Amino acid sequence: MRRTRRLHAAFALLAALLTFCGEAGAARIDWFLQPVWDRASRFSEGLAAVCSGGRWGFIDPAGRWAVEPRYEDAQPFRGGLAAVLLDGRWGFLDLKGRLAVKPAFAAASSFSEGLAAVRAGDKWGYVDRRGTMAIAASFDLAGDFYQGRAAVTSGGRCFFLDPKGVRVGSLDFDAAWPFVEDRAAVVVDGRMGFIDREGRMAVPPRYDPPVGGRVFSSGLAGVEIQGLWGYIDLNGSWFVEPFCEGVGDFSDGLGPVRRGGRWGFVSLSGELAIPYAFEDVMPFSEGVASAAVGGRWGYIDRLGSWMADPVFLEAWPFSEGLAPVRSALNGRWGYVGRNVAPLFGGRAFDGAEPFSEGFALVALAGRRFFIDEEGRDAFDAAFADARSFSDGLAAVVAGGWWGYIDRQGRTAIPPQFEAAGAFHDGLAPVRAKGKWGYIDRRGRWVVKAAYDAAWPFSEGLAAVRKGRSLGYIDAAGRTTIPFKLTPPGDGAEAGPFSEGLAAVLSGGRTAFMDRGGRVVIKGAFKAWRGAAPRFRSGIAAVEDGNGREFFINREGDDVGARGFAAAEKGAATLVRPYRAPSGLFGYRRSDGVILVPPFLERAGEFQDGRAPVSLGGRWWYIPQPR
Repeated sequence: MRRTRRLHAAFALLAALLTFCGEAGAARIDWFLQPVWDRASRFSEGLAAVCSGGRWGFIDPAGRWAVEPRYEDAQPFRGGLAAVLLDGRWGFLDLKGRLAVKPAFAAASSFSEGLAAVRAGDKWGYVDRRGTMAIAASFDLAGDFYQGRAAVTSGGRCFFLDPKGVRVGSLDFDAAWPFVEDRAAVVVDGRMGFIDREGRMAVPPRYDPPVGGRVFSSGLAGVEIQGLWGYIDLNGSWFVEPFCEGVGDFSDGLGPVRRGGRWGFVSLSGELAIPYAFEDVMPFSEGVASAAVGGRWGYIDRLGSWMADPVFLEAWPFSEGLAPVRSALNGRWGYVGRNVAPLFGGRAFDGAEPFSEGFALVALAGRRFFIDEEGRDAFDAAFADARSFSDGLAAVVAGGWWGYIDRQGRTAIPPQFEAAGAFHDGLAPVRAKGKWGYIDRRGRWVVKAAYDAAWPFSEGLAAVRKGRSLGYIDAAGRTTIPFKLTPPGDGAEAGPFSEGLAAVLSGGRTAFMDRGGRVVIKGAFKAWRGAAPRFRSGIAAVEDGNGREFFINREGDDVGARGFAAAEKGAATLVRPYRAPSGLFGYRRSDGVILVPPFLERAGEFQDGRAPVSLGGRWWYIPQPR
């Protein structure tokens, strides 16, 4: 019964993806979860708080209840805990829906840096993750901790605390806002300035105090002086002189500005990047921004083009690949995401491989065959087993033996081998009489069968195994890297060379060596399973000891958090599947931006702009989202 319910949920979600919704328009962002909730918040740590029938719970990216709706109010998860209101008192849930801190407070905010502001009686203080009062409730107001500092109010004056509850600096203020990029906005005698983390005035208070305060982003903060707005740097120097009626925070390399009653965006160079065309906007998030015209909201890309037409009553920023929106058709809330509607009219398979050279290997009803880029059967023949195309040939089984076909489906190398791999650099590994060697495109032996295992060539070298030792050979069969390396685990690929580096095992962990066999990148990277990590566009995906995937550069540095600085160099164009803590798969860019939220059971690599994905035990192909 549970399996049946899961399948029904999977097919319902797929049907939603297949359904064209006129409200979202024919743009690149469409409905992902239909509008069925009274209220909805952004996704955080894999879950989103939504309200149904007047009660709040949490859903996963597939729209399933992770925490049933039983609370009077709820806030997003932060640090693995979420504040919830039950019977008029606030407590905290963990990600499994268990009450980690029993409801006991009159008010509460989300956890930040291990502490949460709570109100006990008429005073605010801070509790730790066990619910123990870490900073006594003695303040009239208390903000969240950011960068080790929290703004509090007592006796009508504001000042900052450190995590031990000790006051930072001797200054107090009329108003104060959180620290971002080592600066916090404060108001002194009716003027706004900025202090550093030690409580010293870093930018003197000379600006008009805006409603809501300002924060630094990308090293810039919007400020107002004599009715005009501009941007200053961390030292208070003008980056963009005051010239407009309003500004917003920089995000993803763009900052909102208003002129002539309309909003546009400027770049980090200070130039107008998106014209003044919108009634209202929100900052960019995950490559798109909410924008309004005609009293309706939609989403634009970094060029100002509509990715979702302005048809929503409300549209909030993206988070973890999804954004909460309020439908103008029924007034209810749902979620939009990048369009991942299945290709080929929703044609489904029992198994599917990534596209390669214009063809994809699929399985259906016990048959393995190839489809073309339109999803049509490529050849009349089906095979007992097969491999994807590479170098214009594909290995297939006929009569119990392996051979190769060409792109027209004709036999190129007659079936004669016990096993066969893909052609690369004009050679392919094949097995005969229990040993592996390499043949050329005519089926002639180039490297005699002498190895216990062999992998395809890449950049002129191939990994081969003798007994329990791994080495590398060139196209002439000469050993270039001695047989002193540890072979990969069962079912894992030996590291192919890519951009001059290959993944190897060193002390049971993933490392990278150069063509001379020297380990040049070494870290606490978990040993890979399945396909070996490889460098593309100067970055490679690896896992830490907890199984968290992140990206490194050729120096071994983590580049996953560098955002659009990496994107502008082209590194963030890599889109790869990732596995969420829930065990489900989604897709994200190398800068960490989630393009497809984790709702899939399996997810393959994008090749030729398409990727195979599995849901409910079946496989489909989806287009690569932007």
